[in-house]
This record gives sequence, C-alpha cells and structure tokens, in this order.
Amino acid sequence: MEYFSPKKPEEAEKIKNRQGKKNVYLAGGTILNWKSCPSADTLIDLKNLGLDRISVSGGRINIGATVTVQEIADYPGTPGPLARAARTFTGRNIRGSATIGGTVAGGFFVSNLLPVLIAYGAELEICLNGRRKKTGLREWLDKRKGLVCAVTIKPGSRNVFVECEKISAIDFPLIVTAAGFGLKNGKISDPVIAVSGAAARIAVIRVSGAIEGRKPGEIDREFLNESVQKDLRVTDNVKASADIKRRIIKEHICRIMDEASCL
Repeated sequence: MEYFSPKKPEEAEKIKNRQGKKNVYLAGGTILNWKSCPSADTLIDLKNLGLDRISVSGGRINIGATVTVQEIADYPGTPGPLARAARTFTGRNIRGSATIGGTVAGGFFVSNLLPVLIAYGAELEICLNGRRKKTGLREWLDKRKGLVCAVTIKPGSRNVFVECEKISAIDFPLIVTAAGFGLKNGKISDPVIAVSGAAARIAVIRVSGAIEGRKPGEIDREFLNESVQKDLRVTDNVKASADIKRRIIKEHICRIMDEASCL
C-alpha cells in the first residue's frame, strides 16, 4: 500500500484521481476501519491540509473538513441543533476521531449530522479539477465529485429542529429527522425535511405545499406527515421494519412541529 501526506488540497485531489488504483482519503479513519469497507491501494492522509479549524465570520460558521465531531459538539459557537446531533454520534471515542468531512463524503448508511446540515442549507467548499469552488451540500451529494474542504452554515437565517432515535446510547442511530425553514413576517418559507436511516440514501423532502406561507403554530401535522410519507422511500433493515421506521418518522415530525410552534 502507498501512503501520501500532501500539503495542499489540489495535490490530494490529483493523487486521488490517479488511474488504475483504488485511492482513498484518510482523515479520522472511522469509515476506513468499518468492517464493510473495501481494501485500498493508496492512502491519502489529509492531516497536513490545514482543514482542522472552525471559524466564524459574517454570521457564517465555517467548519474545516478534518474537524472532529467531538470538536463540533464542544465548540461554543456551534448552534444548538448541530451540537445536539454531534453529541448523539455514537460514543465519545468515535466522536474524537470521526470528521465532518468523512460524515459528508463517506456515504455511510445513516448519519447524525447530514440531516441537520441539509436543514441549514449548508454549503461546501470543495477542490475539483485543481480549483476551489463552492457548492450546495444537496447538489454535491447527487454527484459526490471533488474533495470536501469545508462545510459552511448560516445559523441565523433558518430555524432548524432535529430528532434522533437510537436503540442504545453508543449505537448508530436508527432514524435521524431534521426540519429547517426561514420565517418571513412570522410565516414559513423555504421548508425542507431531511431523513437519514429510512433507506440507504438520505431523503430530502420539500414540503412547501404542506407548510409554506403558514405560521408554525398553524401546521396540520397529519397533512404534513401524509406529504412526507408519500415522498419517502423506506426499507427494512436488521434493526427495524419499514413500518416501524415510518412510525418513528411520523412521531419525529410531530415533536418537531410542537417545538416549532413555540417560535
């Protein structure tokens, strides 16, 4: 196995794109040590890229890709929903090594943080074809091209709520549901609900017809849940049947809207 420790994201991406070998990025290593992870020919260590910082500017929080989940949970400027999601990320030992970049790019079957980041309308800074650029997280997840360098959110622009269902405190979550929306004159705008764990891929559901233009306390929860369940693909797994998952998601949405009604 080859090992590289590049100094710049552009160098890391160039190595990753070498033909004929399975080249993988190494950050916290939690996904690479997962039992289902295939073997690699080349490890590209991201530790020297300077992506391990959190900064705040202009109401935006910029989180470097190699910042750990525990650092996100502990950082005083992390907004409450994201901090809560970080603290439910398995156990402290894993949180201390798992990174936000790995969480975004790893494609794991369930995620504590991705639904919250989508609810915030997160943007990514990526390195693609040797150039730095910005793109929406949701758009990037469709193609997954380029090295994730940082995740940026603007907490003050959206109201975000999150619910997490776990079988045990240190286990992976069964279902994570997050909702985010803006408020204009006290009425909901640009709403989105993101669910992780329902199926292999995270589900992003736009629920404009159910709640757009209404005050949070006026939402018909049954109608909202019908809209979500209609567009949601749910599969069985070893932890729960699809039917049980749907019930959990329904309860999550009801609790979220109860909390949102207090705005």
